[in-house]
Amino acid sequence: MDALSNRVRDLAPNVEPTPGAIAGAREQLARAIAAEPSRGRRRTWRMPALSTPNLRLLTAVVAVVTVAVIAVGAFVASQVLSRPEIAAPPAVDFARPVQDQLNGRTLRIATVTEGPQRYDLPDGSASSDSYLLVRSVSASYVSADGSVTHVFEDEPSSLASTHGPDGPAMAESFVAGSDRSVQESTRIPEGWTEGLPADGPGILDAFAERHGLDAAAATAESVPTLLVYVLPDPAWYFLTVAQREAVVDTVVAGGGLSRRVEGADIFLSADDDLLGVTRMARESLVPVSGSTPSWAGDGLPASTWTNEVSFVDAAPSRSEPDAAPTSACDGVPIPDSAYAGTGLSSLLDDNGRAAIAGEGVPELGEEEWAPVEQSEDRVVLWSWSLHDGSTPRDSEPGEPAATHELVTITRDGGGGWAVTSWSQCLMTQLVDGYRTVDVALDAAAADPAAARMPLLVSEGGCPVDAAAIELLQENQNTDVVEVLVALRDDVQTPACADSGATPFTIDLDEPLGSRPVIDLAYLEGRNLRVP
Repeated sequence: MDALSNRVRDLAPNVEPTPGAIAGAREQLARAIAAEPSRGRRRTWRMPALSTPNLRLLTAVVAVVTVAVIAVGAFVASQVLSRPEIAAPPAVDFARPVQDQLNGRTLRIATVTEGPQRYDLPDGSASSDSYLLVRSVSASYVSADGSVTHVFEDEPSSLASTHGPDGPAMAESFVAGSDRSVQESTRIPEGWTEGLPADGPGILDAFAERHGLDAAAATAESVPTLLVYVLPDPAWYFLTVAQREAVVDTVVAGGGLSRRVEGADIFLSADDDLLGVTRMARESLVPVSGSTPSWAGDGLPASTWTNEVSFVDAAPSRSEPDAAPTSACDGVPIPDSAYAGTGLSSLLDDNGRAAIAGEGVPELGEEEWAPVEQSEDRVVLWSWSLHDGSTPRDSEPGEPAATHELVTITRDGGGGWAVTSWSQCLMTQLVDGYRTVDVALDAAAADPAAARMPLLVSEGGCPVDAAAIELLQENQNTDVVEVLVALRDDVQTPACADSGATPFTIDLDEPLGSRPVIDLAYLEGRNLRVP
């Protein structure tokens, strides 16, 4: 067996690859590598699809702490993305305190996830039994000082296999890659685990406080608390076996969670199918593997996950610069970390946690908000949801409705935090070296029979320098014309006393006709042809 086959066996030791499977994987890997330079995709504002194994803190160990990859093709990216080398034995012994075994090393808890994904075919159809199985892996690192680092997509996601008659066609739309991000989380204070009470309810209360949850609500909803917050928390691995057992016993006794013993394993099954099944090692009560129902559509298999725990030399550095934001909400840049969907508490630093705990700050949905700015005196949060019942977007052409929200919390002179701004916003693109402008179709000059499209460009209601206007993107077909018009960032719009706009004409391949004209400055696109 050649080197590639050996590598596959190393990455997936429980899988017996057939010659056909290896040949197919080679073909898919070659196709993905060949297509990678031209298929890079922009991130959009959309919340990470629940159909992916990317439920981040909601798919592994019942869906949390991770997602990402290990599979055919992962070794290619490993040459680029640095990762600590796995230390030599001894292995982690969960029957005794893990912190006593670190010896200056770091504990790595990796979750390998495989989940179904569907892609639309060019004609918009696909057989109901066709899908892709995508493999991903993310990890949490715990250092000897208790600091916790989460790495989302610690290795690049990859295509594990195709299924159904349309699976190969769907694979054409899949691009192997990584949205790797390194984030610090709530550390485990020295002596925290040793100072925990011996009873299950007391330990649950301590975890609720650790995650900023209401203790009474966490106890009343003990099953999701255990599966979504407690088990995925690296602090679970620092408990004694007796402490872990006390927590599990408490949750099972409260109802909603069944437990069965099979040999060396314990299976925890939630009554709510959403939370799936978790398999734990009977002797240590650490999560080993599990499954969660598919979000990609009816009839698709469940997503499965497996935990791999080991010692490494060090946690990944946060020194890697974040990619420049590619979107904004009413001019406020939205960093990539806000799209992670990992839950608000996992993204907040000390300033953010203090801000949302301020007097008068309403409770914010854990899965609906993400921080975009966290300073000592100002915290700005962004949400992909509207909280006042507004419709996400007008169905008619013209001015689109707001799609997102921004809330600003500032510190006053006395050190307290209070909400100073809460507004709806609309997502627009950010392009390096340019700024987006207001664009309208010049209805008075537009001629459906002409192969030209007259636009009016303004900024803040003022005309702009015609020489600084550029057409950055243009897509034309028989059904639509899409354009992205922007202004060079090195040109400032002069102050103006009266409102106005600057004419800008785009030549078309065919007459404009009745085709809609979409402004791509808005991430969801805005139809400029108002009836």
